[in-house]
Amino acid sequence: MDVRVKLLILLATSLLIYSLIVLLKVLYDYWWVPLRIQHFLNSQGLRGPPYKFIHGCNKQINKMRSEALSKPMGLTHDILPRVFPHYYSWINLYGKNYLSWDGAQAQVVTTDPELIKEVLKNSEQTFPKRDPLFMLAGYWGMGLLQLKEKNGRRRGSWPTMFSMGRV
Repeated sequence: MDVRVKLLILLATSLLIYSLIVLLKVLYDYWWVPLRIQHFLNSQGLRGPPYKFIHGCNKQINKMRSEALSKPMGLTHDILPRVFPHYYSWINLYGKNYLSWDGAQAQVVTTDPELIKEVLKNSEQTFPKRDPLFMLAGYWGMGLLQLKEKNGRRRGSWPTMFSMGRV
């Protein structure tokens, strides 16, 4: 065989192997892991809308939101069904705590005040802060809200900035 043919066969097989590896990684990240998370949380009693491949619940949320905004709002102060119709319907359907999907990322939604206090207290750093989105990080910078350590260097500037002489 000619050297060119051997090189072409080598290139084709390596491209095939690479595409197979990429396909397996995509299937693992966007199909297997979310289904495993859903099964694990369902076994613990945390139910929610089922996972849909790649987009999660986003299509269902957009559909519910467009339906809610298309109807006129009645004379009431109960705006949750209009602003967040998916929260309202899923809380009524699945209870105070449920599992939702933002793409392939699982989100546990809770309305239990005691559990919310525990999450906000976060004394053992069990629930880490999420990093800001790449586009918003430039606007916000690394200010006081993005501090991750408890007693950071910038935290010492709070008393001087907000003293009564400066306010």
